[in-house]
Amino acid sequence: MRRRLKAVFAAIVAAFFALDLFAVASLWPQLRRLEALRTHYAASVQIITGMRGDLRDIRGAAARQRLRRESGQAADPDLDVELRAARAHFDAKVRGYEAAPSTEEEAAVWRGLVADAAPAFFQAVEQVVAPERSPGSTYAQDIVGAIETSSQVDALLQQIIEINAREVDARAEELHLTVATVVILCAALGVLWMVGGFLLIRWALAAVREYERSTEERLAELDQFAGRVAHDLRNPLQAIGMALSAIQRRTTDERTQSLSAKAQQAAVRMGAFIQELLVFARSGAKPAPGASACVDAVLREVQQELTEPAKRGNVALLVRSSPELRAAIAPEALRSIIGNLADNAVKHSSDGTERQVELTAEDGGLEIRIQVRDNGPGIAPEALSRLFDPFFRATDRPGGFGIGLKTVKRLVDAHRGRIEVGSRLGHGSVFTVTLPRAGEPSDARA
Repeated sequence: MRRRLKAVFAAIVAAFFALDLFAVASLWPQLRRLEALRTHYAASVQIITGMRGDLRDIRGAAARQRLRRESGQAADPDLDVELRAARAHFDAKVRGYEAAPSTEEEAAVWRGLVADAAPAFFQAVEQVVAPERSPGSTYAQDIVGAIETSSQVDALLQQIIEINAREVDARAEELHLTVATVVILCAALGVLWMVGGFLLIRWALAAVREYERSTEERLAELDQFAGRVAHDLRNPLQAIGMALSAIQRRTTDERTQSLSAKAQQAAVRMGAFIQELLVFARSGAKPAPGASACVDAVLREVQQELTEPAKRGNVALLVRSSPELRAAIAPEALRSIIGNLADNAVKHSSDGTERQVELTAEDGGLEIRIQVRDNGPGIAPEALSRLFDPFFRATDRPGGFGIGLKTVKRLVDAHRGRIEVGSRLGHGSVFTVTLPRAGEPSDARA
């Protein structure tokens, strides 16, 4: 089920990513084209505005020079310099704009300007400022000719600006349509994904419910299987144990007694293993609703049960708790959790030196925090990550089957709790169990 959910969510993420790529692929070329047109339009407006200014300067200087000649005055050299400078500026702008046209229409208008209109204008200007009047021409005619050709050049320049403006507007409209298409597509896909997400959530919830149902069925089957195993194996083991005891009592042969003693120890160990398997199978069962346990009472029961093993191992077993703390768990389940952790702490602290194991419970608001702390040899770092794996044992010391801590983890998880462990070699270990607080302490019994 997890693989299916991951695959579906990965497909959704990939679809969003593909949509982003589609949007970028659709918009990026048009954005580049529009930016190029905008830059060209700004440059062309600047150049053409300068060219229009040069036209005005040329017309004004030519008119003033012609007036001087008509009035009989000598030509003004400064006006000639002004005419040449304005003409040079105009020609420089023409050369600067020659590579600028971006469309065929603009290029055609530009060729008409450079090849026909501009030369006609400058020819009319030369006629205006010429020292001698052409046969049959008058001052008014020459000025009108210069003005008309200048107007033609100016009209072509204005036409180029309008062509550029239309091109920019057309590209902007195309971009607008593309953006609108992408937005509509995204909205449509969003609606589809919303519907698909709703169906996916329904499917996932149904899958989770089916998984929980099948898990509960498997746990129930495992519980029944463990019960049958315990029932079917305990009686034969008891019979084997009784037979071995009888053999030990009736035989005087030392070898036979030694072998029967070893066999009896193996039978006892097998019985303990079967019991641990039974507890482990039942540890994942759903907790009873309204379950409540007095944490202090359970801690002190565990302390009493482990008093003799702690004395033999030279371990001081201490309890620090408060009688009013109650956890949302059955007393038997809590006793199994604390008893397992405390038993491990006592066993691994019994190395001949004076050791201490402390069981504490604290109020955590909506939770109860229970700690089992020891100052024993500690746990190797490489073993911490596997500590709750079934059949894993952190040490080579005899005793245990590697099921106890896994049973503790299953019990804690089944009661919506958490278990954490911290340890350093040579500085002991601390197991912290966090369980929900009981909802109705007044009606609960330990």
